[in-house]
Amino acid sequence: LFDEIIFHLQRLSMNRTAYTMQYALGIMQRDYADSELNLQLLAQRLNISQSYLGRQFHEYTGKTVTEYLNDIRMEKAKELLENTTLKNYEIAEKVGFSDPHYFGISFKKMTGCTPTEYAREKRR
Repeated sequence: LFDEIIFHLQRLSMNRTAYTMQYALGIMQRDYADSELNLQLLAQRLNISQSYLGRQFHEYTGKTVTEYLNDIRMEKAKELLENTTLKNYEIAEKVGFSDPHYFGISFKKMTGCTPTEYAREKRR
């Protein structure tokens, strides 16, 4: 009986963690354009500690909150570069980068080319 109780408690705990992580992912998908969004703000919104969120998030996704958020932002930036004629600084702002220069560096690090090169290639 004791083992059964422990099993059910662990299952409930895992379900709660999965729910919390899915909720965190939803917030990130919805609010990626907020340049203030980071681990600290996300933990506050979820009412859990930063260390707990960071640890559980990495276990759940295999990435840190920052890595995952940057992935979302870069995918959105790619879409904008492919489908609009917005300037790089405008795209940087729309995807949550307050510094356009850092956006360019991050984009090149992730894709191997600058935002301008990417847009030129994809718009052909």
